[in-house]
Amino acid sequence: RRHLAVPALVAVLSYWGIWNAGFCFDDPMAIVNNPLVNGEAGWLDAFTSTFWGDRPGFEHLQSWRPLTVLDLRIDHVASGGAPWSFHVGNLVLVAMLATATMLLASAAGLGGTTALVVGVIVAAHPVFSEAVVSNVGKGDLLGALIGVLGLLLAGRWFAVGLAVCACALLAKESAVVFALALGALALSERRWGRAVAVGLIISLWYGVRVLVLDGDAGSISPIDNPLVELEGGPRVVAGLAIMGRYLSWWLAPQPIAPDYAMGVNLADSSHAAVWLGAGGLLVLAALYVQAWRRGDRPLIGALTVVGASLVLLSNLVMTLPTPLAGRLAVPVGLGLTFAAALGASRLVARRRPILLGMTLVWLIAGAPATSAMVAAWQSDASLFAMSAERLPDSARGRTNHAKQLIGAGAFAEAESHLRAVLARTPDYPLAVQNLSVALARQGRREDAWPIAIRAVEGEPRPGRARANLCDLAADRETLEADEAVKLCREAIEALPEAPEPTANLARALSRGMRFEEAEAVWTHGVDRFPTSVFLLGHRVSFLLNRGRLAAGIPIQRRLVEVAPSDPQHRRNLVALLLQHASQLARRDRATEACGLAREAGDLAPGAPPVEALIRRICEPVSP
Repeated sequence: RRHLAVPALVAVLSYWGIWNAGFCFDDPMAIVNNPLVNGEAGWLDAFTSTFWGDRPGFEHLQSWRPLTVLDLRIDHVASGGAPWSFHVGNLVLVAMLATATMLLASAAGLGGTTALVVGVIVAAHPVFSEAVVSNVGKGDLLGALIGVLGLLLAGRWFAVGLAVCACALLAKESAVVFALALGALALSERRWGRAVAVGLIISLWYGVRVLVLDGDAGSISPIDNPLVELEGGPRVVAGLAIMGRYLSWWLAPQPIAPDYAMGVNLADSSHAAVWLGAGGLLVLAALYVQAWRRGDRPLIGALTVVGASLVLLSNLVMTLPTPLAGRLAVPVGLGLTFAAALGASRLVARRRPILLGMTLVWLIAGAPATSAMVAAWQSDASLFAMSAERLPDSARGRTNHAKQLIGAGAFAEAESHLRAVLARTPDYPLAVQNLSVALARQGRREDAWPIAIRAVEGEPRPGRARANLCDLAADRETLEADEAVKLCREAIEALPEAPEPTANLARALSRGMRFEEAEAVWTHGVDRFPTSVFLLGHRVSFLLNRGRLAAGIPIQRRLVEVAPSDPQHRRNLVALLLQHASQLARRDRATEACGLAREAGDLAPGAPPVEALIRRICEPVSP
């Protein structure tokens, strides 16, 4: 009890730097744009909808996590949707999980010091870090916390503990391992009624889940999980490799890359992870048999959590939407930590100080890895840079890094990464698509054209690749304007929520001298996408090319409002105001001209050309 606050304090110190991080990776689709979280749907809809809010495009991510959704909704309400409240929520959860784990260790008969070490490991070990630093990892933390509390309560009140473990299933599917641990403990004691009760609870949860999800899961793409295309021996090898990697993350504390997807050869039988997975599985099985024969309840529970987690995560029983993810390692890490602590507690007393010293060194060695995870998850840019460094073979991870480089203007560096991806996985559609963008942004639009066509042909779902092709087609002189119009209409149909195809359709119509149609498209586009910098910028260009300077100024004003951090928009507005003021002055409309000149002066105070124009136009009309 004297050390009750220590694990929580260590957890807060370990992850303190994450509270001011932004949204990244899966956060936008799971939180920012999720109607169940952002308030577009009702609170109770969390119990009747998928985790992703029943949106199209998420059919392959079948999950039902109402408690996690409600927790995320509370975080959203607390800050109005700002990232900090979600990160603070995860800090609170990991602090509570570390404390609850220490209490469970103490209840299992471990000494005070050993139980404290268990709590500190959970608070600081990097195997738990992705669940903490990723807002989407909240379900893993919440499910584990409720599951640990269920095991703690079941020691005295089995029915209460089982009910709590059932609640854990409403936070994350992987929390089923805690209910399975209760079932294994009941079987080891020949308490058949309890075992049946556990089975009924799991069956009831699964049945309700199937009803909510309608039982129809969309197909998982090999882009997301390369194991989809593996069968027989290679599938088993890949499953063992996955187990080995989860075990290695606990045994050798290290930063964990976020994107094991296409390009990562998990079926490489020569990889050390395969042998670690096979060997680890055999050791766990041997320990489990021994614990069962001795009736060692704490060890049976810990090994059940580890073993069940590894089997489920191996993709051998079922194919998961992602083959590997650090946030899924929470139950594995908890079970291994518990099992190791139980084993250490049975050593002769004189060896325990040595073991505690080794554990301390182990944790200190892992501290930089936890800090690296906190630093990486500050933004998409830092996260995908780490992913490309830690896991260069991941096609999606490296492509995501290239997308960030494109956004930062490093087009040549992005091209280098994308060509490296395509050298290993020639048909990876996202790399092909982004390579066309990188080339186009470098002004190499001719080189980008055939690659953009290839991206459309290989795109699994129509969308962004068609939008990129439309962009290239809009001003491609060797392409008939009507053909460009057709391509852009197809892009709008495939990606109706994107403003770029609409702007490019108007550009293509203008190139074909179909100005009335172009004007109608522009009017519709500005109304529908009033904050799109791309669309507004091209709208101004269109108006200026048509000699409609006065009509272009209000659009340029909107650009300044929409993107105040870009000084070029302000400079362009000043130039347009000065040009129009000069025109009005020549037409003897000095009052209007003076108003525009003064507006330019407010935007660019002290600029000599502006001050000169103000003196020339405004002084003669001053009272």
